[in-house]
Amino acid sequence: DEAAGEASSRDIAGTWQGTLHMPAAGQRPEVNLRLVFKISKADTGALNGSWYSIDQNPRGIPLATVTFQNGVLQFKSAMIERSYEGKMSEDGKSITGTWMEGTTPVPMVLDRATPDTAWAIPEPPKPMAADANPGFEVATIKPSKPGTKGKGVGFDGHKFIMRNVHMDDLISFAYGLHAKQIVGAQDWFDKDLFDIDGTPDVPGVPSMHQMELMMQKLLPDRFGLKFHYEQRKLPAYIITVASAGPKMTKTKFGPNDPQAFFFRNFGDLTVGNMTIKDFATWFQGSVMDRPVE
Repeated sequence: DEAAGEASSRDIAGTWQGTLHMPAAGQRPEVNLRLVFKISKADTGALNGSWYSIDQNPRGIPLATVTFQNGVLQFKSAMIERSYEGKMSEDGKSITGTWMEGTTPVPMVLDRATPDTAWAIPEPPKPMAADANPGFEVATIKPSKPGTKGKGVGFDGHKFIMRNVHMDDLISFAYGLHAKQIVGAQDWFDKDLFDIDGTPDVPGVPSMHQMELMMQKLLPDRFGLKFHYEQRKLPAYIITVASAGPKMTKTKFGPNDPQAFFFRNFGDLTVGNMTIKDFATWFQGSVMDRPVE
């Protein structure tokens, strides 16, 4: 019985939680984030898990790999570059280790949560109905702050956000086009930059396709966009399967979970929870000098 009790106390499966103290950098003050890790063991003995940054986003992020050997826990996050390695205490109640925030090491202690001590994980916002055809209930469009670098597109809680985008970006996003497929535009289309904040007129978090529909309605309403389609020949990149077959990892995310397409550093691209068609659309709009099919 004593041996069984010791094995149970040293079992890694369960809920672990700790506060990540991100050090101050430049003009940014120290940031304290509560992280929760849920680890389970399959019948085969393999470990799986998800982690939550409950002060930022209530959605869980799957762990790509989880191992626990000789009292040492190691895991890596799916989609974004985060990892952890730590040593479990003799009583099995805590783990002392290092969280890797990209390439930055940050000390972090995890405590085994009990029903009484576990932090509540906020309920994630529900997805918009799959058959919804949303527009904007309200949208604010302002010129971007001069000198702002980078671009951003996303959905934060209940708000659609675009940052530092020009008209070519908006049309490309709305209709899945490359900028070279936009012909006869006015000179300011690729020069004047805007920030957009808007609220959908349908409850729930829209899918990427539904955000495109919202933009298709906004452009003629607020920018007076008028256009027609023509067929023309132009160079393009074609994605095909290599002779050795695909070498890709199927996502652990669900169909209603968020997608990711971002650069950690120059040339270091992360793509998550996207079909090849999604990838081609984002790749042509953000990276390549011609359409991608």
